Amino acid sequence: MRFVFSLIFLILLITLIISSSYAIAYLDIPIIGRGDNIQNIIFYLLENDPNEAGEVRIYYAEDVLYYGVRRLLIFLTLFWFLINVSWIVLVEFLKIDRPNIAYKYTWVWVIFFAVTVIVSSYSTYYYLYDQRQIPEYVGGNQIIYIVSIMVILSSFFQYLCSLFMTSRVMRPAVPLANIIMRF
Repeated sequence: MRFVFSLIFLILLITLIISSSYAIAYLDIPIIGRGDNIQNIIFYLLENDPNEAGEVRIYYAEDVLYYGVRRLLIFLTLFWFLINVSWIVLVEFLKIDRPNIAYKYTWVWVIFFAVTVIVSSYSTYYYLYDQRQIPEYVGGNQIIYIVSIMVILSSFFQYLCSLFMTSRVMRPAVPLANIIMRF
């Protein structure tokens, strides 16, 4: 039953994060940014070159949206789901029955956490900046900002998932989990 609850929580959290990212990228929401998805990409992601025509910048923004953002969201959804299902299966497979033994597996959680943050930030860099289909559309300062936000978001996501999906006995393997879950 714990496994089913963990999967439901994981699916809900991934749906919440990815759907909000999708809404920011694809929907014309006037509260977020400039009120138009293409204008958001032009303003926040593309290099600011005043010599380019508006039609060219719109074409670049559509390329970034199609080749970069869409593929990044699909990749992150699949990756976050697989890495967290792997954590759930590993926790169930270890069959630890005492919390004092779980402290020995903190290094396993740190590896999962590091892999999630590194792969998420590198995939953001790759899909939004380093692809052949998007040759230097995105500015260097903008990609540093976006990758920094991805590091924070993926860290928060991974910690939150492991906090609520890990069994009570295995929770000491997650740093600060016992202190946070007391409240």
